[in-house]
Amino acid sequence: MQFIRKSNPDVIFLHGSAYILPARFAALFSKRRSKIIVRETQANHLKTQAQWVSLTGAMFLANHIVCLTGDFKKQIQKKLGWLYRSNKVRVISNGINLDLYRPGNKTAGSQVVIGMQSRLVKIKDHLTLLKAFSILKKKTWAQLRVKLRIAGDGDLKKNW
Repeated sequence: MQFIRKSNPDVIFLHGSAYILPARFAALFSKRRSKIIVRETQANHLKTQAQWVSLTGAMFLANHIVCLTGDFKKQIQKKLGWLYRSNKVRVISNGINLDLYRPGNKTAGSQVVIGMQSRLVKIKDHLTLLKAFSILKKKTWAQLRVKLRIAGDGDLKKNW
């Protein structure tokens, strides 16, 4: 909080709503009355009760809440009911141009490289990715050379 007051930002951007209270307190005492934007990305079905409480608080204390998909936004709206503030919630997708990154037509013998960059933690569920990749190698593109590259760091790195 002291850092926020010293740096006097125009915007405080939170990756999740857990620190909404200290951010709002710091914003109140900043010279610029910093705006607070919360990017809410924790999977809704995995949120703890405390995370739902902090998100509810963010509905009232943040200037804007950003979701990555319309479905994610609808889930939050359904869960929070009358506490949901539609005027504060916006959907801004990850911004990946799928046409630009779509693999071209591949022929037998072509190589396809699939990549994932993320934290190597349980919530990212890399095991499901590995199972799906195993199925892909056996069935869909059996005639293609398919490689999977995973980049990242975290608690599960030691298991690989």
